[in-house]
Amino acid sequence: RAPRQHPHPRRRNVLTAPGTHNWDISVFKNNRISETFTLQFRAEFFNAFNRVRFAGPGGAVDSGNFGVVGGQGNGPRQIQLALKLIF
Repeated sequence: RAPRQHPHPRRRNVLTAPGTHNWDISVFKNNRISETFTLQFRAEFFNAFNRVRFAGPGGAVDSGNFGVVGGQGNGPRQIQLALKLIF
């Protein structure tokens, strides 16, 4: 018979971090130049609404930063524009 385990462990190694709310948006517009050529304009927005996602808390128990959120987990908004020639 296996020993009975306690339903609530005394020690848990779980530190949760804030959720992610990044929105990446792309917009494309095709412009036909001739029968064989199309020019595509592209606009891409990474972290479009510029929301901050904080990094996870410090996990080293013997550190003074244990449980402290001390940084950013994502980057600021980036916008990328491009032209693409399709033939």
